[in-house]
Amino acid sequence: MAEDKYTPGALKERLMNFVTSGRFNAEFRRAVREEFGDDIIVGDEEELINFVDWFALERRTRGGRTPLEIFVERERKRGMPEDVAQQLLRWGDVIESLFEVRKKIDPDTVLAYDHLRERELIIKSNIPGFLSEKAPPGYYLIARIVPWYDHYYLSGSSTLFSPEIKEQLLEIAEDMRRKYPELAYASATEEERERLAAAEEEMYRAFVEFFGDDEVVFPTGREMAKKLKEFTRYHIFEHVQANGKTLAQEAEERGHKAQMPEEAPYPRDLLRAKNVGVLLDPVEGMFLLPEYGTFRRIFADPDFQQIPGWRELIYNYLKEDSIPPLPFKRMVERYPQGARRVFKAALNRRRFNLKRDFPKLMRRYKRNWLEKEPVPTVIPFR
Repeated sequence: MAEDKYTPGALKERLMNFVTSGRFNAEFRRAVREEFGDDIIVGDEEELINFVDWFALERRTRGGRTPLEIFVERERKRGMPEDVAQQLLRWGDVIESLFEVRKKIDPDTVLAYDHLRERELIIKSNIPGFLSEKAPPGYYLIARIVPWYDHYYLSGSSTLFSPEIKEQLLEIAEDMRRKYPELAYASATEEERERLAAAEEEMYRAFVEFFGDDEVVFPTGREMAKKLKEFTRYHIFEHVQANGKTLAQEAEERGHKAQMPEEAPYPRDLLRAKNVGVLLDPVEGMFLLPEYGTFRRIFADPDFQQIPGWRELIYNYLKEDSIPPLPFKRMVERYPQGARRVFKAALNRRRFNLKRDFPKLMRRYKRNWLEKEPVPTVIPFR
């Protein structure tokens, strides 16, 4: 019976009890405000379940670790076998996708096709009979799944669709591939990755043509949203690529009509923010950064300590997991003397050596970014 507590179902139940026990209340409220712009989750029961699942498995706390990682550390001290701990940590690599059920293996296991990553995989459910009763072959699932050895388990809430709306679902999958390029990149061949890299470079050229620089600061988030929509139109219909064609012309040659992509809503806090920066790197992609104008001024101005809230802003940029090392790297490259002054003052150091100490600072606060491979932020028309 002792081994039963290490089954995926039992582990998930214990993890969720740990996460909802009250220990993470402040972190959870902060995550809700960032996602929904308020202290209330605006959505249905399914959205609530998946938000809590995301928080438990993927959301990094201010300490830099996810609730999952903190749970595993506690369980190791209580005797959890190391192989179980390693598999449990893999749950942080959540896959969210459209899956087509192709074959029933047993009442709780199916062979499914991931339409975003274009591969087959084996999916299991912790709820007895759920897959066999609710998801027969030919049906579709929009679901979150987590790895466990050589297969996957459903995690969070799943939405089931009948084969009658297959065409609409495949359109949704293609739209998701465009919104989340890392999905396409994960399953791409070397040749496809080269094509994606070329498309990223073209977007970079278009951005610099349109804005005159590879970073631009807007007075408000709403102004940023408006100008990025204008840039997207320019990128698709007006920017002439190295091959002498626009993206729209390429699509038409393949029998498609180029359209403006569906707009994903920006977080309310970002729309309300001031001095919002848009940074574009030909390798690392595009980033939207609140108060980037002030952040940049801190490094450029010798009297930066007169800028209200300068220290807090530097620490917010360091600690916020969604902000990459890129803005710090640009400041070091453009204002090396200013960077030394700012880091010495912010960190209360007598000395700060950019060559030696800056990489250590990034490893401390931005390790997750340094350890993952950059992926394109644009997917070419098929």
